[in-house]
Amino acid sequence: MNLKIILISLALTLSALSLPAKDLMRSPLPAGQSPAGHASYQTSTLKLVLTGMINFYSKVISPADGPRSPSYPTGSAYGRQAIEKYGFFPGVFLIGDRLMHEADRPLGPTITVYGRQRYYDPVIFNTYWWDESVLP
Repeated sequence: MNLKIILISLALTLSALSLPAKDLMRSPLPAGQSPAGHASYQTSTLKLVLTGMINFYSKVISPADGPRSPSYPTGSAYGRQAIEKYGFFPGVFLIGDRLMHEADRPLGPTITVYGRQRYYDPVIFNTYWWDESVLP
């Protein structure tokens, strides 16, 4: 019983961290425009933590372990793209899906990247069924 309460409170706490804060400051520039022409950047704490973990893996662990991904983009790049485009929870779902179907023999078109044959498997190949913005 106590474990259920702990897990529920942890889930509620983590979901509250990913809520965007309301910006009470007003800019003299039109909405969406920032100084010097740079796009405004907003993200959640959970996205930053997960992206940091992926960056740590790709910069520290992956070079020591060697290239293992049979797909392009690699698992780290795919994870970054999924989290940036869809957010924390859908991004985690997509990363898990990619890791599970990467363990099987991947199917799909092959491309040559950095002198090595890889299976082309971008994020949009795995979200076409729920993201209507990628449909023609």
